[in-house]
Parts: sequence; structure tokens; C-alpha cells
Amino acid sequence: MEVGDEVPVAFDGGIDVLERLLRILPSSPSLDAIIVSFDIETSGTKGHSLRPNRKEVKGVREVGFAVLDTRVMFSTEQESAQSLAKSESPTILTQQFSTSHASEDFEDCDATDFKECIFSKTFYVAKDHLVATITRCFQFPEDAAHQDTTDDDGDKYNQPSPGLRTVVIVGHSPQRDLEIIRRLGVSIDRIVPVAAIVDTYRLSRHILGTESPLNKGGHAPLQKHALSDVLTELGVPHNWHDLHNAGNDATYTLHALILLAARWAEHNGETAAAVGLCAFVEGELAVPRWTPVRKALGAHRAEEELRDPVKRLGSGLVAVATSLRPSLRQEK
Repeated sequence: MEVGDEVPVAFDGGIDVLERLLRILPSSPSLDAIIVSFDIETSGTKGHSLRPNRKEVKGVREVGFAVLDTRVMFSTEQESAQSLAKSESPTILTQQFSTSHASEDFEDCDATDFKECIFSKTFYVAKDHLVATITRCFQFPEDAAHQDTTDDDGDKYNQPSPGLRTVVIVGHSPQRDLEIIRRLGVSIDRIVPVAAIVDTYRLSRHILGTESPLNKGGHAPLQKHALSDVLTELGVPHNWHDLHNAGNDATYTLHALILLAARWAEHNGETAAAVGLCAFVEGELAVPRWTPVRKALGAHRAEEELRDPVKRLGSGLVAVATSLRPSLRQEK
């Protein structure tokens, strides 16, 4: 996909992209890309139309990104489920920007209603710099490939070959947010090569909903597909107070994407892939993370839950991974 080509959101959310991106089916060619999950929170009231109104566009208050490089995720060192679950630092990079506050603004406050991102510090960005910040967060330079070049005197020198990595954009019903940044002046398809736009809302309807082929395997269909409902179904620990924060929503959406892929892999008989994907999210939830400067009033879960969130997975993620491992051993 070249820069400038317009990329639509797939009707089914992007099942075929999911299979290639997270290497679910060995028969499908892998997709080398950086996954960029993003979310925008505005102070304007949303209308019934999918198109954002002028107040929403002018009232952008938070922008959040969660980034995962598939080259790192599927590197030689992290091919096994065991190594995926034992990482000492998160592989997913979360970035949170606010047009009103930064985390440091609340270091000396006794109380605040400012809801911090639980995965990353919040950085202040002036509205005049919002377009440049959003653009930068979608662009990832390709590692400079040095080529031997001969100059006029016959001497060889190294010249870097510039370029940008291909990205797959992810969101939970991302159409409105994509339109907001377009109206801000950011044309995604013109600033970076986009392989696909994946919608976890549509994916969840296809994989978990009433018409899902997984229902034949005994899974009860999911009736509602809001992000909180999907996270609960997939066993991702979360506090509803943490949602509707841009950085949190972007990160949780990426967790949901990976676990939806695990469900789809299990359905297709790819047990090893399912176990590995579950273990990856389990590891991401277990590693030490950013501790908010101030706990917003009622907005953050207890410190004990933050310290060891995997214990709270209950019958969700851990149960899925555990149920899959016996069949994996049988395959071996």
C-alpha cells in the first residue's frame, strides 16, 4: 500500500488482516507492519451521525496511542508462549497527550478529577501542535539500510535509504476518530503507508456475536459490543472508570485485538498460535507499568490490583490459555 492510497475500514472488521498480522494461519503470508491503536476523546457532545460535529473537532482534549511492532512481537527471542509471558517490560508502547494537563501538574494536589492514563504518563500538547503530534505518532522510520555508493573519486561511502514502516491502524469503531483527525488536517493515507484499518467493534461482532461461527463450538454469543463488554468477555481486567481515557482505550483495544485473534485461532484449530497470543497479553498485563501521579477520584483501581492484575483474570484469559495448553501438548 502506497502513501496516498485511501484505505477503507473492512466490512467484517478485518479478519483476513488479523490472520496475516498476528500469524494465525501458517498458510497465510505474514504482514510486516506496526500496529497503531488510537483513540480520541473530545469535550464536544456526540451527535447521532457518524460524522463528528464542529464542537467535537475543536474540543479534542486527549489523544492516545498504543503501538506494537510485529517484528518485536514475533522475534526469535519471543516465539514461545513461555517467553512471551515472562517479559520484564511491556512490548506495547502507550502514549497519552492532553490539550489541558500533564501528569506533573498534579504532583502536589490533594485531590483532582483529572483522569490519568494508567499505562503511560500524560504529556501536555498545545492545540497548535496537535496535528504535528498526531502525525509523528503514526510515522515510524524504517531502519536505515546503508548501501555502498561510489562517489566521483571512486571512493565508497554509506548512504542511508529513508522510508516509513507500514502501519495497521486499529480502533474500536474508529470511523469518527479518523474523521476528526482528517478535519484537523491530518490525512492518514498521505503521511504513512497504511496496510489496513481494523475495527475491533466489527471484529467482535464477527467473532463473538450472534452470527459468529464460534457459536457452534459452544461459545455463548456476545449481545453487546462496547469496549467494556468485549474486554469482559475476553477476560481482560479493567475498571470501567479507566475507560473513555484516550491512552487507556487505545491500549485496551489493542489487548482486545490480540485476544480476538486468539479466539479466531482456536476456532481454526491453530492451538499453538492461540496459546502464544493469550500468553502475550498475560505477560503485558503482568509487567510493571506506569503509576499515575495522582489517583483521580474513583478513577483508578486499587494499588494491589495494579500490582498483580493477572490474578484478576479469573475465568477469562487464564482459563482460555489453560484450556488450550493440554491440546497443545497432545499435538507435540
